[in-house]
Amino acid sequence: MNGFVLAHGRSGTGWVATALWECAGLDARHEWMGRRPGPGYGGVEVNSYLRAWVPKLRTRWPSAVLVHLVRDGRDVVRSVMSRHPGPLSFRRRAARWAYLNRRLMDLPHRFRLEDLTAHYHVFRQLALLLGAKDVDEGRWFRLARQRVNSTERHTFPAVLDWPPERRADFWDEAGATMTELGYHG
Repeated sequence: MNGFVLAHGRSGTGWVATALWECAGLDARHEWMGRRPGPGYGGVEVNSYLRAWVPKLRTRWPSAVLVHLVRDGRDVVRSVMSRHPGPLSFRRRAARWAYLNRRLMDLPHRFRLEDLTAHYHVFRQLALLLGAKDVDEGRWFRLARQRVNSTERHTFPAVLDWPPERRADFWDEAGATMTELGYHG
């Protein structure tokens, strides 16, 4: 295994896997292993489910690069609330985003999705770290202009449309982690 890109769900793992494959020529697969570590294939596994398996990944593939992919928690919570409107409350989903990202903060490498899609040199840094020889800037540019979750129809309001109470709830639950990861209100 070259590496693992681990994240909270709805953080752009599908986009990252596609971009690593198409722009950097890496054997990058999106959630190929499923929900638990499976047989390796010598490439890059981009997987939101494996975030709880970091100790096992380190033991089984000691030379693999481990990367924490993070996306603005407000966008993640909106996406989760739109896709899975089930019984978990907004506050609980915000708290879960913070908790799961804090668990990944000790990984040696961290990239923000917003930076990967806005700055070629940041994406190139990730790709080279994971074993790419070079990165096609033109392909990256085309992919970066696409919506990250292009198949999703949001039913939950956009962040700018949240009422003040909802914004306060989010920052109560996830504000410290957001700040530590470089996101601001």
